[in-house]
Amino acid sequence: MPISLMGCIMMMNFTPKFDYIASTCHLRNVCYSYCTSDNYPRLTCEDQDVKITYNGNEYENFYTYPNPALHIDDSLELEHAKKYEVCKSYIDQNPLYEYS
Repeated sequence: MPISLMGCIMMMNFTPKFDYIASTCHLRNVCYSYCTSDNYPRLTCEDQDVKITYNGNEYENFYTYPNPALHIDDSLELEHAKKYEVCKSYIDQNPLYEYS
């Protein structure tokens, strides 16, 4: 790969759009981590075999985030279950995302 092409690719990493896309994609990883910790030891964050086409884009990497509040045993777990609500709130923001 020519060095000038590599330089152009690296410069794209410093654009505001790249930061926006990277931070938005990072939310998915954060929520998957919350799902795992909130539902431990049940390990109920399952990958789903689903494909969805939305606004011309095809998506196929989905997982189920069960509401941990349905399995709460103590107040400490209830505090952790609030992360579920944070991730759920991202659904309502979807139409506002530039690339959705």
